[in-house]
Amino acid sequence: MTFASNAKTYCARVGDRLRVDLRGTASNPWLRPLVSGDALVPIPGAVTAGAVTSASFAAVLPGRVAVTSVRPPCQVAVPSGKSELEPASPLPRVYPLKSCPPGHRFSALVIVRR
Repeated sequence: MTFASNAKTYCARVGDRLRVDLRGTASNPWLRPLVSGDALVPIPGAVTAGAVTSASFAAVLPGRVAVTSVRPPCQVAVPSGKSELEPASPLPRVYPLKSCPPGHRFSALVIVRR
């Protein structure tokens, strides 16, 4: 998925892998994508390299999840001691999309089937 996937719906099967690559800027990169449920689990290795934030997920259970990300000027709480590119702890399930202007919010629905 890329920003062109914003507001779209995708189908996957248990066992599939999905990758999200969001291109921002060096000064305003996207935050690590989050998933709203247990149907997708993150595969370790999410990175922000330059202007691109990438993350991979494995489809492990049937269900529906939202994949979300935001980039500045969105307001996301970051506790001290964490990188400014990491969301608050405990990890939220989704980002506060309504507080972000268009072009700074990403959300796609993924339906996982058996």
